[in-house]
Amino acid sequence: MRFIKFLLCLCLLFFAVGNGIGKELGKGMSRLVIIPSWPVKSLDPSKGGYPLLRYNIAETLVGVDKEGRLKSSLATSWSVHQDKITWEFKLRKRVKFHDNSPMDAFNVAKYLRFIFHKTGLDKLVPIKEIKASDKYTLLIVTEKPFAPLPAYLACAKTAILSTNSFDSKNNFTSPIATGPFKVVKFTSMREVLLDRFSSYWGNQAKVDKVVLKSIPDPRSRVPMILSGEVDIAQLIPPQSVLELTKFSNIKIVKYPITRVRMLQLNCLKNIFRDKRIRRALQYAINREAIDKEILDGAGMSAGALFPPLLVWSAKIKPYSYNIHQAKVLLEKAGWKDIDGDGILENTKTKEKFIIKLVTYPERAELPLIAEVLQDQFRKIGVKVELEVVKVAAIKSIRKKGDFDIILLSRGLFFIPDPDFIMMQDYYSGRKKWGWGAYGWKSQEVDCLLEQARTDFNFKNRLNMYRKVQNIIYNESPVIFIDYYVNIDAIRSNISDYNGHITEFSYELNRIKK
Repeated sequence: MRFIKFLLCLCLLFFAVGNGIGKELGKGMSRLVIIPSWPVKSLDPSKGGYPLLRYNIAETLVGVDKEGRLKSSLATSWSVHQDKITWEFKLRKRVKFHDNSPMDAFNVAKYLRFIFHKTGLDKLVPIKEIKASDKYTLLIVTEKPFAPLPAYLACAKTAILSTNSFDSKNNFTSPIATGPFKVVKFTSMREVLLDRFSSYWGNQAKVDKVVLKSIPDPRSRVPMILSGEVDIAQLIPPQSVLELTKFSNIKIVKYPITRVRMLQLNCLKNIFRDKRIRRALQYAINREAIDKEILDGAGMSAGALFPPLLVWSAKIKPYSYNIHQAKVLLEKAGWKDIDGDGILENTKTKEKFIIKLVTYPERAELPLIAEVLQDQFRKIGVKVELEVVKVAAIKSIRKKGDFDIILLSRGLFFIPDPDFIMMQDYYSGRKKWGWGAYGWKSQEVDCLLEQARTDFNFKNRLNMYRKVQNIIYNESPVIFIDYYVNIDAIRSNISDYNGHITEFSYELNRIKK
């Protein structure tokens, strides 16, 4: 508490003498100041594009609701022709870019052809042709039936910009988009200044201006929300929640997101080729203890690949914490503590059960969770040697296969459809191992994923993807520990702020101050 008060005093002093955040604000105007989840490095869609959507600068043809379902956005409707390769998108009329030029199917087609090639999406989606059939009808033809196409048009990289956002050499300059806010000034890793776009086609923003202030250290966000320097502080430290709830002018907003902490097992190693051993590790993990003691409520125990609030989730309960069951499985797999030192040995080879777990510090909680797992696995006779390296080194280690287990953080819904993450991480026909199953293959999973790509019935696809999640759960080539829970702090005079499970959009135009 003393530390928070000290930081608060410093912030108040800074706010009083040097900030000047409201000097240029006109009479009767309002401004919303937000610390975004992550510092805004770039607004270039080819480098991700997530801030463009999350903070309502740009929009995609297809939107995403808070259950992960697709909804209309710049396209009011879409359908696939009987040939199963020709898609027709009806575009919204009277939409303007931030330079007040009109959006139509002709400039959208030109832009999508450009951005699909620039971002490499044309390597993921079998696009044959993108063209306009009239002013407000866009046609996309694929090389073969591809059911998840609309979801790929909800990807942040496909946010619709005017081609004037790029110079004559196709280098990005500034986003000229269609959202309720337009960019006035951008300083990488520091600040983004937004103004309300008065010609926006939809509901006008309730505030006149938005400031996105990049503050890399989450601990520094707490005194800034307390001082009133900012209105919304995203991703505050879980350890600060209890103190913040003591202030009547602060509200806490929690919401799960489509990101999971998980263990990637190297199933090319002999020790993890046995499903009983993989499942034993599942039972050895006390997920509730990790969520409570390490994450302070910023985690939700995971069973299936997707969190239960997501429409695609198989809604599977996590493995229970059961030391006895873990030991039974290990003994059946041929592992016993022969010499009484607490570490299991293989009854045939006499090899000790010693494995290396690798993780990285860029996600600060991961090394702490690794230490807890080390202790929990020791209780079933498995000795874990920890190695903490930079995330860049993890990629090299994984590529070489020089690991037993990797503890990592995995985003699940960059494309709002199971196709992307499952084909990247669990389809054996991919060119290289992804961040999911490593050295594990399932013909049944492969068949289901291939069928889901060509089946245009939502319920059929849903059932297929849920079957895949159940197979992954039972086979355990990976171990899901918990889903991320975002914790944001907002001032009490802010209303209509809500999180989004996919972090697709925070709908800033709805927020009142």
